[in-house]
Amino acid sequence: TLRTRQYHSAGESYLKVQHRPNGGATQKSRINTCGVERGDIVRFLIEKFPYDISGFRPVLTTVYTRMTLVSDEGSERITFDTDLRFIGADGRSYDCGSLVIAESKHERLAHTVAQKKMKELSVRKASFSKYCVGTALLNRGLKSNRFKPKLLYLSRASDAGAYGGFGGQTSVNS
Repeated sequence: TLRTRQYHSAGESYLKVQHRPNGGATQKSRINTCGVERGDIVRFLIEKFPYDISGFRPVLTTVYTRMTLVSDEGSERITFDTDLRFIGADGRSYDCGSLVIAESKHERLAHTVAQKKMKELSVRKASFSKYCVGTALLNRGLKSNRFKPKLLYLSRASDAGAYGGFGGQTSVNS
């Protein structure tokens, strides 16, 4: 994947490349783009991105507010993403209402305080790609059967309660 990420609170912006070789671990590289010359960014892409960048264009903007909690015990941290909104390249947007996405990040095989608490609260583990869900919601012509169970589940858990109105309304910005 190739993406940009802006951290408004820190005033930083990064260009990030992620690549997962067949069966291997994900390789991540990033460059801080604030105050960096275009030539340095192009060199970074030539070195780290295995495709011709001229064929790529922005297709989805994902906007959210993130809160991060870090454990005093061990290396665990939990992020909570709220105010989630997707904006397509055509300007259409999708607001997910009061949906909150929590992600526990920790060492492999660690049994953490947060995991124990989530289990007590009957919170089930699930994978969730903001990119894939946003793309499926904003591009109804795309084949999205693979994501339908996730979209239906989110529909029940969100404000609007109906697939196609999952957490908010699709709007066209002029």
